[in-house]
Amino acid sequence: IPHDFGIKTPQLIDSKEILNAKLEMIGSLMEIQIAYSMMDNKTSEECGLHPLDTHYFKLNCAIDVLESDMNEFNIIQQYIINTHAETHSSYSLSIKDVFKVVRSGEEKRFKPFKKLHNRKLLWHGSRITNFAAILSQVY
Repeated sequence: IPHDFGIKTPQLIDSKEILNAKLEMIGSLMEIQIAYSMMDNKTSEECGLHPLDTHYFKLNCAIDVLESDMNEFNIIQQYIINTHAETHSSYSLSIKDVFKVVRSGEEKRFKPFKKLHNRKLLWHGSRITNFAAILSQVY
């Protein structure tokens, strides 16, 4: 893990908390490396594509904006309304944009479970440094 200690003695990793913080740093660096490796502009120059289009292409998934009148958008909006607790009256939530992501091979992996009656949406937060890796990697 790159650190600049100058002339100071490096901090000892002598507790679980410090170790976990360093492991989290390594994880972040790995995610950043994946994103950085995708930013090679040679492909855009060779194909005549705009560099931004090339970056999206390298994510290996389809990303579309959902319009507010679409069923999937309304399902998410209903989730927000139904799960915003009354005790959280000091703030309100509103949807700015919803993106539909279809990752390569995901539909095939999901197909055996498609007809299950107890499916729910999964909310997952992540650091911005993780998104390129999450979207581009097939798990």
